Amino acid sequence: MRLVRNNTGVPVPEVYNVYKEKESGHTWVIMEFVERGELEEAWDTYSAAEKESATAQLRGHMEELRQFKGTFIGAIDESPCDDHVFDGNCGGYGLFKDEEDFVSGPVSAQKQARKSKVLMLILPMKCS
Repeated sequence: MRLVRNNTGVPVPEVYNVYKEKESGHTWVIMEFVERGELEEAWDTYSAAEKESATAQLRGHMEELRQFKGTFIGAIDESPCDDHVFDGNCGGYGLFKDEEDFVSGPVSAQKQARKSKVLMLILPMKCS
């Protein structure tokens, strides 16, 4: 977030501190609180011109963020991804070497999740 705040015009909260808790291994980010509503909630109240303005702003922010280049896609500390997208295998995905590899991670996780859910639905029926 500091990188984005210091090198782009993308509005992000100021980061005050970052630390890793030894016992749990969780990383904590202490940052500025910004009082704002959610775009999802406001969207239906926007006029066509306001929607176009918001879309243009988001497009501009994404264009700025795409200018950052790195050697991998993943956590800054190069640890595996620990995200709700990967619920079936927390920490089992990443680092990703390129965009194709990055896209395959969530796709693979979702395929695994579907197989698990289907199996869970079928097995109780067979065990009656």
